[in-house]
Amino acid sequence: MTETPSTDPAPVLAPPPPAPARTRSLINQAIIDELTLAEQVAGTASLPEYAAALEGEEIAAAFVTDFRARIAAADALVGGAAGKSAHRKVASQREQEAKTALLAELQKVQTRAKRKYNDVSEPMRKKYFIGERLSNRAMIERVTRAVLATIGEDTLPGQKPAGTAALAAAFDTYVQAQTGQASDQTGATNDRAALEVKVKEVADLRREIQYAADLLWPADQKTHAGIRKALGLPVNKALR
Repeated sequence: MTETPSTDPAPVLAPPPPAPARTRSLINQAIIDELTLAEQVAGTASLPEYAAALEGEEIAAAFVTDFRARIAAADALVGGAAGKSAHRKVASQREQEAKTALLAELQKVQTRAKRKYNDVSEPMRKKYFIGERLSNRAMIERVTRAVLATIGEDTLPGQKPAGTAALAAAFDTYVQAQTGQASDQTGATNDRAALEVKVKEVADLRREIQYAADLLWPADQKTHAGIRKALGLPVNKALR
């Protein structure tokens, strides 16, 4: 007996959920990992049961104290760099808002200029940059300055002093927002550079302690697994 093919529609599979948006961390994860490991190594090296042996390898208490101080200094720079990066993002958003407001005021003036100079071939339209593409900040600033100067010498229908003042105020806000963003960018860059230098110092000292520990508690003895793990060393092989 021949089976009749099924006429049931194929099941419709639901599309997979969209992947969550990836967000960029304010601080490089490798820096956070290094400082976390350094704190672990410093804490273990300070324990009395290990400190005496390390001192024999010239990793004295003063060495570990200096190591901790450098970790603390790096931690402070992490906070500063992250804070300035956050401020920079806020400043960028404010600049975009100021740009939108400025272009809106500029468009009002250009529309009134179109009313007065309604012939598309009228040369005065060029003085209001009608139809020009404002593609970057430098262009926006120059065009706005030029339009403000032209308004002072021209009379447009419906253009009141309050409207001109609103354009001037929007322009000032835009320029100030951009200046603030540049300042935050410089501060964040400087703090990140200082942080990288400090983290390298921390990493160098951390490796000094670990190399001394590698000699004191070599990996070829299983009884050293605990201390090696506590000091961030590979359990089954020497530190490279």
